[in-house]
Amino acid sequence: MNLTELAVKTVYWFFLYGFIGWGVEVVYAAVKTHKLVNRGFLCGPICPIYGFGMVGLIYSVSLIPMPDSGSMSAVAIFFIGMILTTAIELVGGWALFKIYHIRWWDYSNMKFNLGGYICPQFSLLWGLGSVLMIKVVHPLLARGSSPMPFNIMLIVDVVLLVLFVVDVAASTAAAIGLNKYLREIDELRAKLRVTSDKLTTVLGNVVVMIVFIRLLPIAMKFIGKNSKFLTSMMRIPFKYLYYSLPVGCVLTMVGTGSEMNAGSVITNHEQKLKIGHVFGEEVMPKFSILNPVFTFTLPKYQMIAGFFDIMSHILEQYFSGTDDNTSDYLMEGLLKSLIHSAKIAVENPKDYEARSNIMWIATWALNTLVEKGKTTDWEVHMIGQAVGAYTDATHGMTLSAVSLPYYRYILQAGLPKFKRYAMNVWDVCPDGKTDEQIAEEGLACMEAYMKQLGLVMNLTDLGVTEDMLEGIADATLIMTGGYQVLTHEDVVAILKQAL
Repeated sequence: MNLTELAVKTVYWFFLYGFIGWGVEVVYAAVKTHKLVNRGFLCGPICPIYGFGMVGLIYSVSLIPMPDSGSMSAVAIFFIGMILTTAIELVGGWALFKIYHIRWWDYSNMKFNLGGYICPQFSLLWGLGSVLMIKVVHPLLARGSSPMPFNIMLIVDVVLLVLFVVDVAASTAAAIGLNKYLREIDELRAKLRVTSDKLTTVLGNVVVMIVFIRLLPIAMKFIGKNSKFLTSMMRIPFKYLYYSLPVGCVLTMVGTGSEMNAGSVITNHEQKLKIGHVFGEEVMPKFSILNPVFTFTLPKYQMIAGFFDIMSHILEQYFSGTDDNTSDYLMEGLLKSLIHSAKIAVENPKDYEARSNIMWIATWALNTLVEKGKTTDWEVHMIGQAVGAYTDATHGMTLSAVSLPYYRYILQAGLPKFKRYAMNVWDVCPDGKTDEQIAEEGLACMEAYMKQLGLVMNLTDLGVTEDMLEGIADATLIMTGGYQVLTHEDVVAILKQAL
């Protein structure tokens, strides 16, 4: 390899590993802070310190005489990488602070740190990372890039170098207050920042989708359903799929509220898992067409299943909290309207007014309005989804089968709200009755209403057998926003009551 080829290859490795390092920083920050952060001191998607570090490591290893085996030992690479990367981190961190007056990393809270720039803990980590990169990653990337023609690599290097120089110049100018004199460069710098932000989001999307599609079911199997890891992953506020294709929604059934929310459910048939997740508002439909006429041909079974899905959405939010929340009054009104209109729709599925009202209720039930100020429960949905993973039963019917056993199970824990529910939604007269009697009468009214609609009232009718109960309980995520945090045994007991 001549000097020109060596230079082109070096620049190529610098940019490649600088980009990979930037990606690692984005992922690390996302896991640590639960949000996407465009890391690096430059606007482009690159962390030069990683590029310098890997280039230095590659040539340091290649220049040191090899043993008879022809390859350097992992131990030697560990120490070389640890010393080299620590030195680069120390010098680079000091230089960045002097130029930009900002620390892009700070180890001040770590023991035995030096100026906050380096610390033994991360030095050891860099040493281990060096072994991984030299022994595994670099050989793979070297083989992958070997077919690239020299002229193509040269062009790529030149373009990236120009952009890099502009980025460094503009960032430095901005840091020392000269950017106002360098308008064109600053504009290009801004464009680089936009591109970098888009790549940050894309990278976050990829990582998140991998976690949810591949890793989360595995984690559930080996870590257990109560793991803090699982619940924290479900709450990561990434701006998922920000740059995804826009979606429009034309309703042919009502129930899910998909026309005005960003919820989704992934089913793993192999492991019998059904996992729901609510994404950010960025993936909500850009438009929704709600025409009751489009729902008239829906079979009755699916229609009433959707009706109860709506009811369950409201109840999952209603049965939480103990304060006098305005949201509760809204939900009571929605429930009364739903009960009234659903009865009409069952008798006459083409009643435009009833189907129109139900359509509106479904939207208001899950467009995030009524959840304001509420912790929300969602345990009925978790149990119902686990049942659906085992049976492929219609979602709304899994909810109707487990709702009453669940609510009767937690009634004592949320007695004041169940009493209020009975009186304000079902018009139960409280005279001469205990709170418990009032609450139970309310659930009895709910049961009679459900039977009147023709809903499935037990799990047996959905194909659930007693030997499935332990597995369904294992697949049930435990939520903490309701009146009682369930145990595995509690879930099994509820499922038995629902058979």
